[in-house]
Amino acid sequence: MIKYELVNNRIPDKDIIKIVDNYITDMSAQYSKEELYLKGKNTSILSSKIKDNDLNIPNWRIPVAYGRKIVKTVTGYMYAPGLITYQDAPDKLTEIFKNNEEPIENQSLGTYQGANGKTYELQYIGNDGEYNFAMVKASEGIAIYDYSIKPKMQAFIRFYMKQKAWIYHVYYSDKIFKFERKVDTVENKAIAKDNTIALLEEEENIFNEIPIIEIDNNGNEVSDISIVIDLIDAYDMLVTDGANEISRFAWAYLLLFGMKIEADKLEQIKKQRVMQNLPDEARVEFLTRDIPSEFIETLAARVKKEIHLQSFIPDIDEVTFTSGASGVAISKFIYLMEFIAAEKEAFFKSALYKRLKLMNVIYPEIDPDTIKIEFQRNKPESDAIGAEIYQKLDGRGISRKTLITKYTSIEDAEEEMKKYDKEQEKNKTASFEDVEDADDTNEEEEDQENEQNI
Repeated sequence: MIKYELVNNRIPDKDIIKIVDNYITDMSAQYSKEELYLKGKNTSILSSKIKDNDLNIPNWRIPVAYGRKIVKTVTGYMYAPGLITYQDAPDKLTEIFKNNEEPIENQSLGTYQGANGKTYELQYIGNDGEYNFAMVKASEGIAIYDYSIKPKMQAFIRFYMKQKAWIYHVYYSDKIFKFERKVDTVENKAIAKDNTIALLEEEENIFNEIPIIEIDNNGNEVSDISIVIDLIDAYDMLVTDGANEISRFAWAYLLLFGMKIEADKLEQIKKQRVMQNLPDEARVEFLTRDIPSEFIETLAARVKKEIHLQSFIPDIDEVTFTSGASGVAISKFIYLMEFIAAEKEAFFKSALYKRLKLMNVIYPEIDPDTIKIEFQRNKPESDAIGAEIYQKLDGRGISRKTLITKYTSIEDAEEEMKKYDKEQEKNKTASFEDVEDADDTNEEEEDQENEQNI
């Protein structure tokens, strides 16, 4: 948490530069590293160098995307589209959520909540006058707090590179400022030309408070990846070393008797796997040795297990979510996930109410006190239980919209109700036409019977 005492309710230009520079060095680099592990681009193994600079030595560098696995597991469990619902939401809120693809936005927020230990969301009015919100990663934004016993955010700095300049957006409760800082590029690195910034724009903050919501991962703002990053590096090393052993044929060394082969010929033999026209007294043998594969597999399994134990995110591969799955295995999976899910949910729900509060400034009909946010879990039995509850409550005085929203995975309850009504009307029309056709058929049969009788 970065604390700072404002000067006349502002951060002086020189301090904006200092805060951003220090943050990029100390914090943004760490967040960027975690984002790379989220993408499976594990920096430790990928940056390893060839031993002894010998290009003939195999140098596989295999990153296992374990950071992605543990983050996506908990994100799918908690934040998959349809799991977060809003009871008694006004039409305007539904419209805003639809325009901003709110379920997808929530899933992205949940992903970086876990990957970086925190993330942010910016609220703003677009050029078209529509209400918008968008994620700001922890690697691209700085929250500035005061020194009170319960620190309050008093400014926020969003920064990014645009062409040959750093752009800083500084948000206060009353104003929003946009600055530019020129840079030079040296060896593909942006180097600031000087320690000055130029004001580009200034506008009123219509929200009357900083339009940023912060979503922490837990009370310590610890990333799900950072807590096991050394174990992930160890797992990468075991997998990589195994591949290199195979590539270099470490279990088989070539022995030459009564002959000598020049170095350039050895490379050719290595590729062609053939030796011809050997002298009569010459012979070739292989000296073999065993690879401790059992030891390597045991060690890799231990590291893999430790990753899940320390992250409190169980290995989803251990559970098969089918009708034949062990109830004990599923219960254990869910129980372990809830150790971290409950804390994540508390911070996420608080942030969502803050989002509604900011919307309420622009749209009074969106009242956070009248809207109930509910979280569900992506459990294997959820769909079946939800369907059963829906059938029991349907027609029992509860609106169909509430039932669809709460007990199904359908995202747009209004649209589903329209489809249902349209389908019912179509069925009624079809039934009426069938009755008319049946009446016509009966009349024709009666006429034919009368004719025969005559």
